[in-house]
Amino acid sequence: MNQKNPVESESLQDLLKQFEIGPSDWHSLLVGDGSATTWEHSAGWSSVLIQKHVPGRKPFYGGMSCGTNNVAELMAVLHPLMYIANNQKELPVGGHHVHVITDSSYVANGLEHDNPVWISGLGKNRELWMALYALRRKGIIPHPHHIIRDTIELNRVSHDLANESRVAMNLIIPDQDRIMKSNAG
Repeated sequence: MNQKNPVESESLQDLLKQFEIGPSDWHSLLVGDGSATTWEHSAGWSSVLIQKHVPGRKPFYGGMSCGTNNVAELMAVLHPLMYIANNQKELPVGGHHVHVITDSSYVANGLEHDNPVWISGLGKNRELWMALYALRRKGIIPHPHHIIRDTIELNRVSHDLANESRVAMNLIIPDQDRIMKSNAG
């Protein structure tokens, strides 16, 4: 049976048209999601990166033993942007424009700010926002697009993989607790 890869679900042309992104307005497109509740529980994130001059789509995902949903949503953006910053020999003149498609209003609204004073006034997640600001200083320019969850298939794929990453952390945590207790004596 020939089953379509969910990461390849939507055509690039459809995504660019849906978000009104012109041919010269982008270098990368990023669709991501996070999954978590509170600092007492595990967190997971996932995103799919589409780069204009790189064939294929690159998925990113990960998990933490604890973290909030906002932390997970930020990691879905931070992880691939770090990849771009560290894997391009040279960023384009005028910066590397990344259109970030997210169902998190927290992330979309925060990405509108290019101001360390705004970041310094934050009570939570300041360190992650500073990392995103540092990437801006390196020439990574995010352009946020807020969507309703599951509006596009890549958001659904990211959501599912973020949940799987969070659940995978839950499978590791009991072993981690057992190992920590056995090494405490």
